Amino acid sequence: MPKFLIVQRSWKLTRKEEEAVKYFRLFNDAWDNFLNELRDGILVLPWVEGSIRCYLFAECLKFMRERNFEAPYQIWAEENYGRLRADITLGSLGRGRKRVLAVEIKYVGAMDKTMRQAVEQDIRKLDEYSEHTVCGCFTMIDTSQSYKENLDLESLGLKRQHWKWRTLTSERVNPFDALIAWSPGFATYEQ
Repeated sequence: MPKFLIVQRSWKLTRKEEEAVKYFRLFNDAWDNFLNELRDGILVLPWVEGSIRCYLFAECLKFMRERNFEAPYQIWAEENYGRLRADITLGSLGRGRKRVLAVEIKYVGAMDKTMRQAVEQDIRKLDEYSEHTVCGCFTMIDTSQSYKENLDLESLGLKRQHWKWRTLTSERVNPFDALIAWSPGFATYEQ
């Protein structure tokens, strides 16, 4: 299984990078728990993004409590950034300042032209979020299992080390693919 790493640019992380590391790990752990609970049959695979957002929001909140994050907890659903609306936003660098992590969530059951354009548009938002947040994250559940082979993430501006696919199969759930991708330049996965 690939290991999640944070790329350091110097021997000491800046406060902004420390906050990004903290929220990256928090969200990555919430995502992994979600996928593991789907695989193990603890959760039923949702058919809409809203259910996925609710689970991930609750799981992030649970981890914030367990890991002694300072209250009030910095987590928002559907926060607006100009024309952008993040499904989940985590962390803040201070009152009226940049947020840390903006998350886009996608559920797809088929690969048609309209859905593929929506997926590509959400991935392209990662760059746009950099104006408003430290970094962005894209997650996708693909029950059609079409995107892993047909979606060119590099042409959408991501390097290979900035995403991770998982194919989940078990006796309790139909197989599906799951993708997590990060803004270029900060987080990476060791292969």
